[in-house]
Amino acid sequence: MKSEHYIEADNLSVAWARAVQAASQKGVKEVSPLTVSVTFKEGVISESRPIRRAVDEMLAADGKQTAETVANTIFPNSFWNPSAPRS
Repeated sequence: MKSEHYIEADNLSVAWARAVQAASQKGVKEVSPLTVSVTFKEGVISESRPIRRAVDEMLAADGKQTAETVANTIFPNSFWNPSAPRS
């Protein structure tokens, strides 16, 4: 069952932009539960550079780390091996 706050996209940037839009609506204090589903095609992450750049600029203006820095602390890309079995 999909919740009211279910976002699905085949582009990582678009998916998270939609999540930010949902959380940024006037009068919204919380979006819970929020589920974001991103479909990768053949192990390739589709992303929008203009959206990523805008997010990084917004984060930098607030004294925060870039999206890539934060992502690598949660899901270190160097540990990912798409050919390894899921088990």
